[in-house]
Amino acid sequence: MGVQPPHEIVFRHLARYLGPHTAKTALKTFSERALQKPPEMVTRIDAPRLLQALKPMLRTLIGADECDAVLQQVTRELSL
Repeated sequence: MGVQPPHEIVFRHLARYLGPHTAKTALKTFSERALQKPPEMVTRIDAPRLLQALKPMLRTLIGADECDAVLQQVTRELSL
């Protein structure tokens, strides 16, 4: 398998907790709000801002510890 685009990596992790439909909606909403671009246009350079934008929502929905673990895993996978 080749390198996945950032939006697919973030989506995969969000979908585990939020389900595919809600994950897709959240990814679209937060990428457009935080980055003014659709998820498909998010680059690895943009990803930290996207993850910061998602953090408050994730902390509320899955708790602080789980949120931090998920965001750390996503950050590791996005590392070059």
